[in-house]
Amino acid sequence: MSDLLQGLATNAPAILKTLLIYEFQVTIFVLIVWGIDRWLRRAAPRFRYALWLVVLVKALWPPSFTIPGFTVLPAMPIELPALAITATGG
Repeated sequence: MSDLLQGLATNAPAILKTLLIYEFQVTIFVLIVWGIDRWLRRAAPRFRYALWLVVLVKALWPPSFTIPGFTVLPAMPIELPALAITATGG
């Protein structure tokens, strides 16, 4: 049991970072669906409930399946080759 707690204590910052990113994604998703729901007030209730069901599935899905666009990667400087551009009169 002590090994489990030691492992959790060691990995706590990474776990917390992953959970915060996931919660941010779910919050953005909820705001998007809320906006769609407000925009489609006259839509069939079945459709509107289906939208919120998608939010529920996203919120309960394990955080290992996150949206790729929201991953936080360390910034790495890259160098691009210089291009020689000449202007020609037309």
